[in-house]
Amino acid sequence: MSHDPSHVVLPAPTAPSASREEQLLTLMEIARSINSSLNLDEVVERILDGAVRFSGAERGFLFLRDGDSLVPWVNGHHGGPSVDVSRTVAEEVARTGRPIRRDDLAGPSAGSLTDSIVRLRLQAILCLPLAVTQDVIGVIYLDSRRPLPRQDPDLALIEALAGLAAVAIQNSRLVEERVRAERTLAIGQMARAIVHDLRSPLCSIRALAELLHQRSAEPDPARRHLTTIMAETDRLAELTGDLLRFSRQGLAPARLEARPAELIRKALEPLRPLLERARIGVELDLDDGAIAIVDAPGLARALHNLITNAMEAMPGGGVLRLRCGTAGGHAFVRVEDSGCGMSEDVRNRVFEPFFTHGKPRGTGLGLAIVRAIVEEHAGAVRVESTPGRGSAFHIDLPAPAAGQSTRRTH
Repeated sequence: MSHDPSHVVLPAPTAPSASREEQLLTLMEIARSINSSLNLDEVVERILDGAVRFSGAERGFLFLRDGDSLVPWVNGHHGGPSVDVSRTVAEEVARTGRPIRRDDLAGPSAGSLTDSIVRLRLQAILCLPLAVTQDVIGVIYLDSRRPLPRQDPDLALIEALAGLAAVAIQNSRLVEERVRAERTLAIGQMARAIVHDLRSPLCSIRALAELLHQRSAEPDPARRHLTTIMAETDRLAELTGDLLRFSRQGLAPARLEARPAELIRKALEPLRPLLERARIGVELDLDDGAIAIVDAPGLARALHNLITNAMEAMPGGGVLRLRCGTAGGHAFVRVEDSGCGMSEDVRNRVFEPFFTHGKPRGTGLGLAIVRAIVEEHAGAVRVESTPGRGSAFHIDLPAPAAGQSTRRTH
């Protein structure tokens, strides 16, 4: 039977409480199941299946930390529709790293209850941290409309299950990152070979087309075709440039202090005529005091790609919102559009190289380059999007620590 990996509902156990030996055997069986796969989707599903079965709960959810937020793993993907749980409990466990077990929530000694507990008519909640070397990467949240067994399961054993789950998730992430890195390396090597073979003939074609265009008189119908040839060779040249940027290797760029607000304004300025023609309004919410440690030209390229991507998402006009500031010890940039939005499948693939999701003239490298640039800065980029309601790209960047001084870029 298939399961939604973020939400598992199983009937409560009817057998008598298991002995500690039986619980240990069950724990070993679940651990073998979890560790038999390195696919993150399968690992999460097996963790939740095992946690629900082991605890006797009715529902199970898994949240992974994304910056300062907890994001549910929904339908095999990190992020998606919100889930109806007691967020207060989940956030407390993520913050403290200590498990919470609350029984008899419907009884007279339950004390004050959150609105979600009352609405869901919950009687028991068990929430466990997913921690790797003291670093909480997420939580397992279990609840039930009927009481959990008082002595079964042993809380220490289910905490051990959560520890195994955290290690399995971390291992799966490392494997996925390695596979992605190897795929990117292979694509980069291929891209450099293609660019090497393309650039010389492209330059010749462009130069000859321009020469013939200059020599032809206005009535000559060939002028229109020559204009098309020059435009298409320019587009291919831009593609080869993107390929080189995507496949570049070598020393990491120098990162110095810069103000994201200034870089946003510089990236926006040459695009303003295009925005006006496309009937796209611009709203700025920029913190001029925010400082990030970045390679300014690289971040400018990423901002250009995000703004042009937003423009393409609003062919009938709309609003482009640009924000920057500091939060949680890092600098952030947000690029938001009011365009067509993305489906869940597109959102989960949008940073893949050569994935154009319906853009007839796109190279499919713009957002892949954005991710590569941000990750070169030891930063993170993520996207939120709803079909018909637009998309928002969030970039987190390193900021100087308090009292730290780094040479400024100019």
